Amino acid sequence: TVIANAWHGRTATVDTAEVVLLASLWWLISSSAVHVFCRMLGGKGNIGETLSVTLQINSVVFAVCAMLTLVIASAARLADGAQAPAWLGNPVLVYNWLSGILLILYIPFGLRVVHGFGRFRSFILFCAVVGAVVIGSVLSTAVYKQSEGRRFIPRALPRSR
Repeated sequence: TVIANAWHGRTATVDTAEVVLLASLWWLISSSAVHVFCRMLGGKGNIGETLSVTLQINSVVFAVCAMLTLVIASAARLADGAQAPAWLGNPVLVYNWLSGILLILYIPFGLRVVHGFGRFRSFILFCAVVGAVVIGSVLSTAVYKQSEGRRFIPRALPRSR
């Protein structure tokens, strides 16, 4: 969001503390949900292992997607829309879809080892991750579109008089 605001010439509406808080909460909630699903499939891993693997995967995906988004959006901007589709010029959409694709590939692979899944259970986990990532990408894109220029978390609570 910060990069997208700067890219479009707007002032930043999100500070680092908000991003860290929201990303940490999202990781904790989504990883816990994935762990519960893996346990329902008969997985043998514990919550610590699941959280560790998903944190490592999310960290790498974040770094890789941030760099790829910068390169792709810069190339689209340099092309000035002549050859590139319009959505490539929007860094938020590029980042959401790149990270979604990488999470779809790496979360099931990493958790397969942790939970001792065979091919069938890995495929079920893969399908669940695809569904979750698609829903998450669509929702985050919709939230971004609705909240352009507004803060998610107010800086201070309003005073009652």
